[in-house]
Amino acid sequence: MDRRGFTLIELAMVLVIIGLVLSIGITAFTILAKRAKVNASKEAVNAAVEAVLGYTYSAKKLPDATQFPQIVRQSRDAFGKELVYIYDQGLTDYCGRLSTKITLEICPDPACTSPVQTVQNVAFIVLSGSGNYNNQTAGPQAVTTDTTIRVYDYGVNVDNYPDDINRVEPYDDIVKWVTLAELHSNKACRPVTFPQDIILPDATEDTPYTAKIKITGGKPPYTFGTWNGTSCDTTTQWNGSGLSISSDGLISGTVNFDTDSQPGSITDCGGTITIDNICVEDSLGDAVRNSSPFTIHVKPQNVKILTETLPPAYEGSDYNITFSAMGGGDTYIWSLSGSLPPDLTFNNGQITGTVQSDVGCSNFSPYTFTIAVDSCRMQAIKGFSLTIIDPDCR
Repeated sequence: MDRRGFTLIELAMVLVIIGLVLSIGITAFTILAKRAKVNASKEAVNAAVEAVLGYTYSAKKLPDATQFPQIVRQSRDAFGKELVYIYDQGLTDYCGRLSTKITLEICPDPACTSPVQTVQNVAFIVLSGSGNYNNQTAGPQAVTTDTTIRVYDYGVNVDNYPDDINRVEPYDDIVKWVTLAELHSNKACRPVTFPQDIILPDATEDTPYTAKIKITGGKPPYTFGTWNGTSCDTTTQWNGSGLSISSDGLISGTVNFDTDSQPGSITDCGGTITIDNICVEDSLGDAVRNSSPFTIHVKPQNVKILTETLPPAYEGSDYNITFSAMGGGDTYIWSLSGSLPPDLTFNNGQITGTVQSDVGCSNFSPYTFTIAVDSCRMQAIKGFSLTIIDPDCR
């Protein structure tokens, strides 16, 4: 039986193979371990973002730097570094603001002369420094002035965070941001807005009117004003057609749409009051202008015959009486049902003529009839009586 052992060459080859296997295994393990830490850090960043959103929707404002570590589930990433929280300090009073002071640029190179993407109105940013010595994006801060935060493509050699040692490394930060528009998707964080479905109640000419313009979002109280082209002037308020808007959005007054017509009447049987160029400012100073004019449809008052009674007519004397009405439009159509004394006629709202003279007491009195007036598809009817004074009758 052959009991020959391994030669030195064979042993050397075995050792080389074992070394290669161990080297590959250690490298693979290192890669997997780092990948696991990166994934865990991503989960920590995502969880922190969700925690900030939950707090924001509940409190209607962003947490500040002292509240951030209290509301997140874990304030460190898998590499042991503190998560970085960058936020607009103006949003710690209310999350429904119209703009922020944070702009984010995604850069393909260290100079970032041509950003791949520019994101305006960023509300807050949460980031992990990942495996490098430090984060390369920015330090934690409450932004109070216009600030640009740069995020680089992975692998770009950069050290953009100046508050640490000067150590340029391949960029590997894990960054997640939330824009103001994303906050506004929640009802609790919507900015001050004129609702698009505002319908003001109809008005009646020459009668009192009140209506309230409702505003959503923002932070009450609201102050109404007029838009001067660039901003909301809350020292002046809209007025017109007998109405005005108070600083709290109440429309009130006595409607006077048609100044040329008699009280209660409107030419063409109706009209529209247009309210444009108004704006509103909330208590934080955010202001918006109504995107489309508000309208108030004005209708005339119901047609009404104003004449109450008729004076008597005297036998042998001229008689002339004109009926008056209000409401409707400028044009009235009059009609009479019944009978008038002989020689008196009714035309266009007038009774005219001369009461005939007779011998003896022969005039039957009083005469009763009905007057009707039509205007703007409305009608008023009223009964009258006319007495004839006959000297021959006691």
